[in-house]
Parts: sequence; structure tokens; C-alpha cells
Amino acid sequence: MKGVSCQFVVLEKGSITKTKDDHTLSHCLVADSTGSVQLSLWDVVNDSLLPGDIVRLSGGYSTLFRRSLILYAGRHGTVERVGEFCFQFSDTPNMSHVAWEEVPLNSKNW
Repeated sequence: MKGVSCQFVVLEKGSITKTKDDHTLSHCLVADSTGSVQLSLWDVVNDSLLPGDIVRLSGGYSTLFRRSLILYAGRHGTVERVGEFCFQFSDTPNMSHVAWEEVPLNSKNW
């Protein structure tokens, strides 16, 4: 899904992955009042977001990667720290732990 804009709290920082194109991909678990999801940020310094930070994402997108839902900022998206600690959230369900199935767009079963 494209054009995702939301506000969430960072629950935990994850790993940093280096791509073969020499880009970095920072991972963290984020949550809002509806649940939690993995957030991946391209070429963002991992220290820029800390657990407890309240963040606003504009122009992001979500997609399935290895059957897990992942939220991305993307090239044209913006990530802005807008506060810390005072944010109501729910860490369940973790939407990245659900084993999603992709349905072909031309599926006659729907």
C-alpha cells in the first residue's frame, strides 16, 4: 500500500542490514493504538530513532517481505520525531508476525 501516513511509538531497535548496493537498512518495531509492525528505514542512521520516540511517517508504504508485513519510509517519505514516551499504543497484534498470503490481482477465487 502506498501513501501511508501515521504516527507511532518506537518500541525497540532492531538490526542494521547492509545491502549489496552499499545501502543500509535499519529495522525497528513500532506500534500505535491498533497494534505493532516492523519499520525499515533506508539509509537512516540507526541512532536517530530510540525506543520511546514518537514518530510521524508521511508518504511511506507497506509491503509483504517473506510473508511478513513491513512498513517503509521510502525515497519520498519523511520520518519526523515529534515527541517521546507519552503515546497510547498496543503491541498486539504484531502484524509483522502474521503469515500473510499474497492473492493474485486476477484471482477468480475472490
